[in-house]
Amino acid sequence: MTDSRICRRFVEKSIVVTGAASGIGLATSVRLAQEGANLVLVDLNEKGLAAAKQRIELKKKEITTVAGSVSDPSVIEEAVYAATTWSGKIDGIVNNAGIVGDLQPFCSSTDQDYEQLLEVNLKGVLLGMRTALGPMISQGSGAIVNTASIAATRNIPLFNLYGMTKGAVMSLTRSVACEVGNKGIRVNCVSPGVIETAIADDLARRLGKEEAAKRHEITLRHIPLRRRGQPDEVASAIAFLLSDDAAYITGIELPVEGGYLSQ
Repeated sequence: MTDSRICRRFVEKSIVVTGAASGIGLATSVRLAQEGANLVLVDLNEKGLAAAKQRIELKKKEITTVAGSVSDPSVIEEAVYAATTWSGKIDGIVNNAGIVGDLQPFCSSTDQDYEQLLEVNLKGVLLGMRTALGPMISQGSGAIVNTASIAATRNIPLFNLYGMTKGAVMSLTRSVACEVGNKGIRVNCVSPGVIETAIADDLARRLGKEEAAKRHEITLRHIPLRRRGQPDEVASAIAFLLSDDAAYITGIELPVEGGYLSQ
């Protein structure tokens, strides 16, 4: 059943979402479909991608899936091309795919650790933006939303390399927004805080039950709303930035973190 509070801001619009098989990417895909969008879903997880497609197809929308890594140019090219086949243009792209990597002190990190993070978290965003900008510039319109993180601006123990990549995403968002604004294209990013996703659950398993509970209690003390966020709440922010409701907003980082950064 469709939530009566949800608008229909993306009817007949074509949007690409990466990291669409779970978490924030899946929630965003569902939200955009509810608002009328035709979607191209990208993820490395083929099984999760198929499940996401099946779930969203119940809303009677056009859905295409592309399985593969966002660090592979051919995967992104296929996704952007697929988006243009419905109406001849691509209205938006959400560069959301990302990984946390191994949690360890910086001095213990290896070349492989940061190379993997750079490939997915930064190169994936760079390729998504650059590939989508080609047709967007030609059509004179489009909206891009990238997923950054509060780890880019606040020290979170052991998240040093992850935060580094997300800081680069913020910088890239701002610079590209300035470059393409006069071409009718908006570029923004969201910065999620502590969100209840499969990634968060995986981190808890890696830390162990006792350590995870301890960290959770400490973290909540720093969140004025005193709870973790939900993927749907980040999806709402992404949908806003993609929509015409944000027509005069570009080059910003929108925190979705329950007030964490205000502390």
